[in-house]
Amino acid sequence: MKFIKIAYLVVFLTAIFLSSCTSTKTEPTQTSSTGTCYLTVMARGEYDELSVSSFSTSLISKFHKRVIEPPASGISSTEECVYEVRVDSREFTTLVTISSKDLNTSGDSKATGNEGLQESILRALYNGLSNKREEICQSYGEKLVECGVDHKKLEKKLKDVLDVEEKQLQEEIRLLEQDVNKIAQDRLRIENERNAEIQKRKDEATKKREEERRISREKEEKRKQEELARKRAELKKKQEEKERIRRIEELRIQKEQLEREREENERKRLEEERKQREFEEKGYVPYHIRIRGLIGSSSSGETSFSNTSIYGIFKKFGIGWSSLSYKTESSSNNKYEMNNSFLDFSYTYEQDWTATAGIGFVTTGKGEITVDSSVLNYGTTSVSGFGLFGVFGMEWDRTEGLVGLRYDNVKYSEFRSQNTLQVDSPDESYSISGIQLIFGVGYNF
Repeated sequence: MKFIKIAYLVVFLTAIFLSSCTSTKTEPTQTSSTGTCYLTVMARGEYDELSVSSFSTSLISKFHKRVIEPPASGISSTEECVYEVRVDSREFTTLVTISSKDLNTSGDSKATGNEGLQESILRALYNGLSNKREEICQSYGEKLVECGVDHKKLEKKLKDVLDVEEKQLQEEIRLLEQDVNKIAQDRLRIENERNAEIQKRKDEATKKREEERRISREKEEKRKQEELARKRAELKKKQEEKERIRRIEELRIQKEQLEREREENERKRLEEERKQREFEEKGYVPYHIRIRGLIGSSSSGETSFSNTSIYGIFKKFGIGWSSLSYKTESSSNNKYEMNNSFLDFSYTYEQDWTATAGIGFVTTGKGEITVDSSVLNYGTTSVSGFGLFGVFGMEWDRTEGLVGLRYDNVKYSEFRSQNTLQVDSPDESYSISGIQLIFGVGYNF
């Protein structure tokens, strides 16, 4: 039993050792054979040059070449062994670039502060020094996902070991229960034999020996019962440990989720503050109410489009009315006159300029077809269709100039004769579509 426990412990420690990827083996660092190498630093964002220089000097000297800070008098422009380190932090990302004659590489990190700085420098050295990747992983494997450290896999291995131990412990309990039952059966059998022997022989010496045997069996049974109780207590402890590990994992996941939500909220807050600062710097003040009017027209040969629109916008959402007029004449002298109205809805993006996108739906309309120089006339009020539009605006004080495009697609159906001499109606519907360049002005409140 003791050997089995020792074997479990060895397996458990070996799993932890292999998953951590943190060997203490080190190789001698390379040093320049040409003399002293210097390190120059350029830092932007939250990082200061002193911190960058400290981390860069330590890590470059450890895994590549020994570098030192330049003397107070500076270095000569002819110096050949110079390593330039640039650090920039932007949008929750730390970026490090290392440049020299024998090493040009870069690395990044989603972390910030010293942790993000160290991780970025290590990733840059990992990317640029393929022969040093194993050594980097041995020393800093827990900081680089490239090294393959998987803590979840480690936790799974631990759970698997506990599961194996639990199964073995249950098997031992089952065998102990069998032994206890067998002992009880043997005790009953022997007790019957003892009673029969007492009844048969009534010998004090035999009675004494039987009594000793009974005591011995009771002691053994007690020992087995105590061992069974101990095993059950050990099983309960293992189960409690598994539950604790599961709870820890749940709490870790919850913490990570909360941290992500906090970071996202902080990012949105900073973005809103940045936009607000930009607005304030540019003297931009968002308006809540906008009134706009637009017109547009297009023509080709005998065909002409015209459109008139008026909109009201509150904050970013708008509603409006548009009127479309269409006229054309076919080669057979048939005249087509179509008119309809749209109910338009829009959304406006505001900065120091505006961009509006919207859609309109036909509400009412009328179509007329005149055939053979006004001899035959057909009309309908059965109209359906839609319109799409986009408008770009530039503001001057409270006035804005507008320019955009509008696409309309309208279908007229169920034409009826409007001439008493003609009762037949055309069976087919009539559809129109087209794109117009629209212009307009607006006023903001």
